[in-house]
Amino acid sequence: MDNYRHLLVALRRINKATDLGAKRLAKATGLTTPQLMVMQSFSDSVSLTVSDVAREINLTQATTTSIVNGLERRGFVHKRRDVTDKRRVIVSPTPVGQQLIIDAPKTLQDLLEREFEALEQWEQSFVIAALQRLASLMNAEEIDAAPVLHPGAIEQVDDSSSQTDVEMLNAKV
Repeated sequence: MDNYRHLLVALRRINKATDLGAKRLAKATGLTTPQLMVMQSFSDSVSLTVSDVAREINLTQATTTSIVNGLERRGFVHKRRDVTDKRRVIVSPTPVGQQLIIDAPKTLQDLLEREFEALEQWEQSFVIAALQRLASLMNAEEIDAAPVLHPGAIEQVDDSSSQTDVEMLNAKV
């Protein structure tokens, strides 16, 4: 039973760290981790299609579209139809969105990626195998999950403060 308690404590710590990381990010930027990932996908390009963004951050196109729509309503990106193919939607960060990308803090997911990549290959494989086995023990292996460290639904977008977000970031610029 002692090992089981250690397991539960470790799981609680992971859950709490994920939740606290999301809250810190929201407080600093007003964005969720998936929203920031969409914004950061523009760091190398000025404009991308929604499909390109979805592929780059490993989310479905539907989820990415939902996130982009919320970011557009908040003034962080703007969308336009491709002139050669009207089915394609081109997304670009606004000046406020570009400043957000520059000012955004590192996320818990960034920290995890850096620390995980620093592990030896055998350690990485061990961690993956242990977590996959744990997911299996919890009957969770069939649950669809995006490769995003974020509590709750990925496509959750809080648009309740649409104008104040842009005004807040404009004040910083």
